[in-house]
Amino acid sequence: MVWDERVLGLSSPGPEDVYQKRELESRTALAIRDLPPQYKVLLVLRHGEGLSYQEIADTLGLPMTVVKNRMYRARRMLQQALSSRLVMEREVVT
Repeated sequence: MVWDERVLGLSSPGPEDVYQKRELESRTALAIRDLPPQYKVLLVLRHGEGLSYQEIADTLGLPMTVVKNRMYRARRMLQQALSSRLVMEREVVT
């Protein structure tokens, strides 16, 4: 087997890949913006700032169990929001 750039994943993304990534980032940002503040802050600290669960707990003065529970809920809410937006967009197109 020849180890070229495609196999190693070294090729640069094409325009369509870049567009799809930006669209996903935009939709995700809008969905996060609409979350209740107690969930939004967790996602921003974890995925935006790269804090660990322990660092989030310390920063917010919350027990670890609360951070984990809210993070689970935040991700579920985000998933539902993104799914709903996708369904709505598909209905508009058809």
